[in-house]
Amino acid sequence: MTSTITLNLRYQKSDAYGNHIFIASHKYPEELEAFNRLVEVESKLKGLKTVKFLPVFSNKDIGYATVRFKYCTGVKLVARNTYTISFNISQTNGVKRFINCNVKSIKFHSEAKKVDVGTVLDIF
Repeated sequence: MTSTITLNLRYQKSDAYGNHIFIASHKYPEELEAFNRLVEVESKLKGLKTVKFLPVFSNKDIGYATVRFKYCTGVKLVARNTYTISFNISQTNGVKRFINCNVKSIKFHSEAKKVDVGTVLDIF
């Protein structure tokens, strides 16, 4: 898989290893295309049967898909904001094989909607 994939993905968080995790859910119409594409990518990567850990994961029952990137430079990432990411997928050669998603470009797409957390109660 040497072709470039471009998706609008919501930034979720950085994991314990410094990877940046982006998510897409089928629950949101604006994320449906990205969700379907990530499910397709995961299926193709599983078909390779060369590695156990993949950078793309999906759960169709719950309805989300995630992708992990090692390096995301050039943009300050804010949780829940959406970014347009162009990336490719590579596989290392050697005794231990790894599959990585490599960011070619990333740019801000849209700001997250404000979350209404309600009114703070003064109970004391």
